[in-house]
Amino acid sequence: MLVFRIFQEILNNAIKHSGAKKMVVEIKGDNGFSMMVRDNGRGFDRELVFNSNKVSGLRNIMKRAEMAGLNCMIETAPGSGCSYLFTIKAAQ
Repeated sequence: MLVFRIFQEILNNAIKHSGAKKMVVEIKGDNGFSMMVRDNGRGFDRELVFNSNKVSGLRNIMKRAEMAGLNCMIETAPGSGCSYLFTIKAAQ
């Protein structure tokens, strides 16, 4: 359920803020779990946004990923879209 809510928040952010025309989603279950979501929107300055008070959606994504035990990487820059990668390795 947490992964669904994370995806829902990413989609909501893309619709509201990014101006993206295309989103790519890859979900893999081999040797753990990974989900990558990438858009071709306007992107943002990570440091500037994370240090502002207006990032409740991004904070929710990070909080839910932590609650689900997922590693979360967000790559973005102004003019270059946004990419989210969530991973967890299977127990050996």
